[in-house]
Amino acid sequence: MPYKNLALVLALLMACELAPTRVRAADTVPFCDDCDVLAGIGATYRYFQSSRGIVIPVTLVLNEDRYELGGFRFSSTQTFVSTHEHVTLTVPPYWAASFTRRWRLLREPWGLVYLGLGASFKSQSDELNSTHWNFAPQLGIRFNVGTDGEIIELTLRHWSNASIRFPNRGQDFATLSFGF
Repeated sequence: MPYKNLALVLALLMACELAPTRVRAADTVPFCDDCDVLAGIGATYRYFQSSRGIVIPVTLVLNEDRYELGGFRFSSTQTFVSTHEHVTLTVPPYWAASFTRRWRLLREPWGLVYLGLGASFKSQSDELNSTHWNFAPQLGIRFNVGTDGEIIELTLRHWSNASIRFPNRGQDFATLSFGF
């Protein structure tokens, strides 16, 4: 199943890249002077070991890279082995959204490095987070790769409820997104 989702995402990205005309968010969102639409693929992990989860992110970066509005589909079951708790955790697929304020740590002609903090909403609570609403920090790097404003972003994300309610193991995932 996860390979079908990966193939679908890659096919959509290729179709966008081969399309005869480029669609910029500024052309379709009247209030947005400098927006980027990004779509990509991601993977979940726990303590830097894969948990075999596939993530499909679609984000809108607004106001000169200051804000991010994202939609995420965690499209496969995630499995974690918690050695210190002596349990195996299984998290079924779910939908999520986030809104993040970004700060540029470094801006260069090749791209930028950013840090973000915001909130996320998960469609279900689970073994990772007992709450639907969570804090959403992120650290990312953006590369300018094309003459028409094409970009690539690699972002490390963590969603956690800051131990407001237990369990609070957090959700860790990395996304690789392409902007057009």
